[in-house]
This record gives sequence, structure tokens and C-alpha cells, in this order.
Amino acid sequence: MLNSMFSAKFLKFTKGVLVLSGMIIGVGMFAIPQAFAKSGFWLGALELFLLTIVMIFFHLIYGEIVLYTDEKHRMPGYINLYLGTKAGLFARFLSFFSISCALLVYVLMGSKFLYNIVAFFVKPDANLGLTNFPWEIFLIALVAIILLFPSKKETIVDSVLTAALVLLIIGLVVFLASYIQVKNLSGINWSYYIEPYGVLLFALSGSVVIPDMITVLGKNKTAVRSAITIGTLIPAVLYFGFALVMVGVVGSNVGSEAISSLGVVIGRNTMLLGSLIGFLAILTSYISLGKSFQELMRLDMKIPNILAWVLVSGVPLFLYLVGFQNFSAIIRFMGVIIVGIDVALIIICYYSVKRKYTHTIPWYVYVGGTIIFTVVVVGIIYEISTFKF
Repeated sequence: MLNSMFSAKFLKFTKGVLVLSGMIIGVGMFAIPQAFAKSGFWLGALELFLLTIVMIFFHLIYGEIVLYTDEKHRMPGYINLYLGTKAGLFARFLSFFSISCALLVYVLMGSKFLYNIVAFFVKPDANLGLTNFPWEIFLIALVAIILLFPSKKETIVDSVLTAALVLLIIGLVVFLASYIQVKNLSGINWSYYIEPYGVLLFALSGSVVIPDMITVLGKNKTAVRSAITIGTLIPAVLYFGFALVMVGVVGSNVGSEAISSLGVVIGRNTMLLGSLIGFLAILTSYISLGKSFQELMRLDMKIPNILAWVLVSGVPLFLYLVGFQNFSAIIRFMGVIIVGIDVALIIICYYSVKRKYTHTIPWYVYVGGTIIFTVVVVGIIYEISTFKF
């Protein structure tokens, strides 16, 4: 009896961790190696370490807001509840815009991996037209079908895919480790010190699924805090390993989505494995984000379920068709500005929650939150002043 209870709790906890990790491990991972190659690997690794601490803090305080609140919301709903209607309206607009852009990024990168996979098996002279197929539309349609599943089944599918993804990434890192050239990891280019910042903020952000994770775990504060910490650390460790082997093997020639660079250095078989990993990474995040987007529209924007489902699929398709296809520009904008604003808003919201329910804020939380708030606001200002589409 005790063993079965422990097993059930462990499985629930594991599922909660995988929900968060599956959301975090996504398209941003494949932009990290190029950013690290530009700044110097070890400078990038230092920024990864520091920003992992920042994002764990961010995810934990957002989790606290969800735990304190009886009503179910998404981030805009919590902002509206604790910071007022105007802040709530701004948060709704920001969330709709940012999630739409994030879904578009998944479509753009996921279609590249699908192309790599199909091109491996289908030669261009086969005249089947498969390598020229609009894989962006295929990916949107595939996720739309998956999102028709009930929430519980979708969570199970996502957890299984995430577990497979983690194992595949570990396998790729182990395989490529013997090809590392130490010289590729040396040197620091201070003129590109800011390069990893926006990419890492985007790649480490998974706040959108924290309400889903808490739904899985229940309002068990110890379990939620542990799952958030582990669920954020797993992607960070995988990112370090992935960047280490990619920069170590390919060097400064690593491309904007990393995997295609392997075909030149190691061979087409490795590129196929990398593309399969890439597709799984994007699919898990796409599913999680799509489901959360539906819930956001249903709970905080009062949009009917069917219309919300249509918008999840239709908005990225519309953006793609009208020409928003610059992957690098979108991901940089998303990382520094959108995620930075989210972090700032949630810190302010958390202070309001603590004052309301406990009437006090621990000094170390206040100091840590203030430092992080200052860093992200300075980053937003700097990025806006220097950003070029």
C-alpha cells in the first residue's frame, strides 16, 4: 500500500517536472551554440549559470502567486487580479503577442528540422516533391490535431515526448564528446558579451506552463517548489552539454540553428539524429505552449474553446504567410524584451501578493527581486536602443 502511494506520488512529481522541462527545452536551445561561439564559450557558460538562477527565482515566485490564489488564471489574469485592470490589459496584449511570436518561432525552426529529416530519405531527383513541401503548414496542422486531445491525454503525450527528448540529447552529447577540439572552446570576445543574454532568457523561460504543472501536482508547496527547481535545472544542464559539444566540434562556423552544421563536420547520419532531436524539442514545447495559449484565452480573455483552438493554429499561420520569417530577429526580441517584461511584472505582482496575504516580504527575497528587476529593465532598455530587425 505504502509502495503504491509512493509510486503514485513519484509519477505525479515526475510528470510535473517533465511538463515544465518540456516547455523550456525548445527552439531556443538551437540558437545557444552560435551565441556562445560569438561571445566565447566560457563567457556564455557563465551567463547560462547566472540566468539559470534568475529563471529559477522567476519561476518560483510565479509558482507562489499561483499557489496563493484560489481562482485559476494565466499570467495576465494574475496581473489583473493583483496589479489592477490597466496592468491586466497590458499583460493580456503582451501575452497574446508574445505567445503568437513564440509559436511562429517553433513553426519556422520545426519546419527546417522536418525538411532535414525528409531530405535525408528522399533524394531531390526522386521528383516526389517532398523536399519542397510546405512543412510549416504540416507542423501547424499536426499540433492542431494533438491539441484536440483532452488535457490529461495531452499531458501524457507531452511527458513521454519530453522523456524521449532528454535521453536523445544526452545520447547526442555523449556521441559528439569525442569529436571536441579544445581550441574551439578558448577565448572571449567581449564585444559580443550581450549575444547570449536574450537567447538564454528565451531558452530558459517556461512560466507559461507553471499553472498546468501545479494542476498536475496539486497545491503541495514542497512538491511544487522542488519540481520547479528541477524542471528548470534539467534544461540548463542539457543546454550546457549541447553548447559544449556543438561549439567544441563545429567552432565559430556553427549555424543559427546548430544542427545543420553537423552535416559538414561529422556526416549526414549525425545531422539526421540532431534533426530528430530538434523536431522532438520543438514539438514538446509547441504542444505545451499551444495548450497554455488556449487556456489563457479561455480563462482570462473569455474566448470560447473552439475559437481559442482556431486562433492557436491560425495566428502563427497568418504571421508566417504575411512574411514574418526572420527567426533570429524574433527570438532575440522575445528573449530580452518580452521575457524581461514578464519577469519585471511578476516580481511586482509577487510583492503585492506577499503584502496581501502575509503582510511581509523576506529581506533576501526583496533584495534578490530588486536586483533581478533592475537587471532585466536595463537589458530591455539596452536592447531597444541597439535592436535592428
